[in-house]
Amino acid sequence: MNMGIYFYTTLLAGVIGLTLAVLLAGLQISAKKGLQKYSRARWCLVGAFGVFGMMNLMEASLDGTTGEGTGDFAGVLAIVIGSLLAMLFTMTVLAFIRPEIVNRKQILAQLAVIVPPCVLLIILRLYAPEPVFKVFFWFMLAAYLLLMALYTRLFVKSYRTFKSRMLAFYEEEDLVGQLQWINWTFWLGLAVGIAALLFLVD
Repeated sequence: MNMGIYFYTTLLAGVIGLTLAVLLAGLQISAKKGLQKYSRARWCLVGAFGVFGMMNLMEASLDGTTGEGTGDFAGVLAIVIGSLLAMLFTMTVLAFIRPEIVNRKQILAQLAVIVPPCVLLIILRLYAPEPVFKVFFWFMLAAYLLLMALYTRLFVKSYRTFKSRMLAFYEEEDLVGQLQWINWTFWLGLAVGIAALLFLVD
């Protein structure tokens, strides 16, 4: 019964993720100067929801077919999903406060670092001997933790710069307070990433 609930929840999450990705991709944003950051944020979210949706559908399709290794594969997908979402979600938030550091070249460079190890992790889970997979799995788990720490450091530094610029230019505390949602959004996202980490350890 519990596995059935898990399967349908995962399937629903996948469908919702892909639906949101399609809806956001079809959203029209003016190309006027000053709105570029919203376009960048939108495409980062499209990527995030797309990855989330596809990975959940993949996990749902494999549910019940991997036997005792189901937990291992769920852990693999959690690392892959968590790593990609950490990057895309951080870039989404940074697009609002430091749009000058969020561009296609930077995102592609980060994907070039994150994607190959994730692909290798999936391949090792499917074809490598258990000891080899386990060693690389724990390496990727440590890398995932490091990735979250690096993105947290980047956000804290960027938000501090953004806040000082806003106060220097507008000299209004209320305006900064109105943008506090950006700060809370990142920390809530980080909490989700930590929850995923606890799931992996379990």
